[in-house]
Amino acid sequence: MKKHWQWKRLAACSVLVPVLLWSALPMTAGADTAAAVSPAAASLTPYAITSELRAGVKSVLNERTQEGTRIGVVVRLFNRSASVVVVPDYQVRVSTTEGISYALEPSAANAIAVQPRETIELSYMITVKRHDAFSLEKLVWLSVDEFVYPKQETVVASVGIASMEWRGNATTFSDKSKTLAWGESFALSEAGELAAAGDSLRYTPVQLLDQETPQGAVTLARLLVANPGSAKQWIPDFALVGKADNRFYTGTRKEAGALSLEPGETRYIHYALPADHRKPWGGLTVATPESFVRSDGTVVPYMVGRLQIQTPASAAAASLRIQPYKLKNKIALDASNPLANPDIELAVVELQRFVQDGDGYQTAVAKIQMTNRGSRAVLMPHFGLEWETSNGDRYEGIRQSTVWRSLLPKIGMVLNYAFTIPASEQGEKVELHVLGGTVDGQASELSQVPIAALSAGLSASPEASVIDMYPFTMTVERWKIRSEIQGGANFTYTYELELDVALSRAADAAVDKTSTRMRAELVDESGRVLDSRTLPFAGQGRIVDGKQTIRFEGAETEQRMNSLAVNLYEVFDTAEGEVARLAKTLK
Repeated sequence: MKKHWQWKRLAACSVLVPVLLWSALPMTAGADTAAAVSPAAASLTPYAITSELRAGVKSVLNERTQEGTRIGVVVRLFNRSASVVVVPDYQVRVSTTEGISYALEPSAANAIAVQPRETIELSYMITVKRHDAFSLEKLVWLSVDEFVYPKQETVVASVGIASMEWRGNATTFSDKSKTLAWGESFALSEAGELAAAGDSLRYTPVQLLDQETPQGAVTLARLLVANPGSAKQWIPDFALVGKADNRFYTGTRKEAGALSLEPGETRYIHYALPADHRKPWGGLTVATPESFVRSDGTVVPYMVGRLQIQTPASAAAASLRIQPYKLKNKIALDASNPLANPDIELAVVELQRFVQDGDGYQTAVAKIQMTNRGSRAVLMPHFGLEWETSNGDRYEGIRQSTVWRSLLPKIGMVLNYAFTIPASEQGEKVELHVLGGTVDGQASELSQVPIAALSAGLSASPEASVIDMYPFTMTVERWKIRSEIQGGANFTYTYELELDVALSRAADAAVDKTSTRMRAELVDESGRVLDSRTLPFAGQGRIVDGKQTIRFEGAETEQRMNSLAVNLYEVFDTAEGEVARLAKTLK
């Protein structure tokens, strides 16, 4: 076995020595002269290990495992020349604060050469049979001459690595520059972090969103990514690890595939952290996946933390900024969200809160006008809404049923959202959260992510004779309940409502036959409903401007009743049933 190893070593040297000798020869001017090192490359690879190659440390692992202590290092090499350069046969060692030195083994997947102006990563690892805690202090590149006796070792470069040491998820960085406050942006390429030297993307943690899914509770961590550079950039692969109650939970990125940003572009990325523990988060760690390939081909994957983010003390600090809002104005949507179509304009046109007969709770209604400002029809988006009460509780809205499948250019579609909220809620101000939409009813993994947050007051009560059922406004000019005798000897009385109204509607606001309708209920003096009729504002049999007669054909009495009244309701249908708001009583 020893002879076989020596033969392999000799064969490798017989190939490598001529190459190294060739690379050490004077170069022809203008052919292979090393180019100037860019600031980005210099920050990632600050140490010269040859005249052409610069090196830097990307990550350092010192982690206890079942087999012992795993020591892993990933380094970068940058070729500043205009020629291919072979990776030198240096030995890589780490030394501990005790003065002990460990020689690391190179990964079988390490590159053997570096292309001109290329940055590569090389992985090294060793597992030592130690279970006591110790700290790493330095990483050393050594040039070892084994063909002299005694062998000669020359230190090529020595780097302090104490501040980079990663001991597993429980690690707390001693370098304070690696600990970020919530909302503080960072570039992953800085200080040897992640990606290659050209990465100029900046990341900002903006939201923590608690959600319930069929798979259990999750917290969605949301990062805003911006490309302030002048070239297209790709988001590197990294993970978020959350700490809660001294346990650690690795998040899954919800956006699949390679993600890129053009110069000046921004977008969000999201990580779903398991949250069945129901405990507050004590911090997040930005970690990158690394790997080492043993000589037998076995791959050893592991994660190394790069930065740690302090989570906010309150949920409000991790939410979108609440924008003061006046009803019927355009909502300023978060343009960085891919679900926020720039051609679709949203406005809240009505906010109501009331108690339906027989309910032990209140019903709230938010009426949204959705307008397509583009030049072509688009499939009907499906935005979500949450109604936040004065004590911070949130209630999800149920959208009305609609037969519309497309949103036409320059036309506003009016949609109702109904909420069930406690009877005790009396606040006059409402915080309304607009959630990222779906298209044509197709749910997205991120459909519950807020894209706007508003603070608005409830709709003002109209004048006594006016009924607001946006986009319609109806003024009752005159009304009368008439009775008629039906039949012969066994006659009965039937009733009808003669109604004269002035009806107007907002411009470019459309409704379909399932949208807002008016229901007229004929009731006696005790409040008992004798009969009702529902009339649409669109289509056949709709309410019109002027006079109309509403016949209550189901109300028949043997004696003529005089103390009758008519309740006028605004009604619409949802997947969970009909919603009815008493708009006016005629008596």
